[in-house]
Amino acid sequence: MERVAINPDDAVALRLLPRAPAAATRLLASAGPLVQQSARVASLGLIDHVALRSAKLDSLLGAAVASGIEQLVILGAGLDSRAHRELGLEHCQVYEVDHPDSQALKLQRIEGLPVRAARLRHVPVAFGAEPLAPALIAAGFDPGRRSFWIWEGVVMYLPHAATRATLGELSALCSPGSRLALSYMVPEQLWLRTLGPLVRGAMRVLGEPLLGVTPRERVGADFTEAGLSLLEDTDTHDWARALGGATPPRGLIAYEHIALARRI
Repeated sequence: MERVAINPDDAVALRLLPRAPAAATRLLASAGPLVQQSARVASLGLIDHVALRSAKLDSLLGAAVASGIEQLVILGAGLDSRAHRELGLEHCQVYEVDHPDSQALKLQRIEGLPVRAARLRHVPVAFGAEPLAPALIAAGFDPGRRSFWIWEGVVMYLPHAATRATLGELSALCSPGSRLALSYMVPEQLWLRTLGPLVRGAMRVLGEPLLGVTPRERVGADFTEAGLSLLEDTDTHDWARALGGATPPRGLIAYEHIALARRI
């Protein structure tokens, strides 16, 4: 399998990363293959997992743009870099939705950074405290046009009720044919079954408790309730096979799933 290279010259990533992780990235990128492989093993496969998750979502986004979708909404955008990368978004309007405090940090980090998308709008929304639709529409989002939504690495930290409510809001904003790519964790995953109490305790200490670990069946039911049709549900190993065309690398743990759904 071809691995996603660690690139110390990626100006977008290095601009967005805090100083310490950016320095660590440069150091790791300049190290030899043995050191890089050791870092991958020490991270329990998380380095490869994150790279594969991004690549899988990028491929889904590319397919959506190729089909004519011209609006991309990134929920819980954080330090997402897609609007600043070469992803064929020249004719796509991008809306990054996030908490006002997180978005203020992002705006500082991207100052002066070129935008590759046709347009980028930052939409401050405190999930659970204010509705999504008014802020998005005020930013220029058109519910009458098909859209692609990315909800990456967020719902595992939300109560299930908040996820269901947001899916309902999202669906109401989507015209038929719009798509959503949602990443989530399932309790059936081996690492979570065996190390569950330890992992949950560690995440609580870090201030990010795992509140929304969700069985696949419940995700499918939530989609149906929101008027969304599940198209595919894949995990880390599936992404490795699809993107690399080979057996997943040794030690790669299936941390997460990505569910792709279409608005009926």
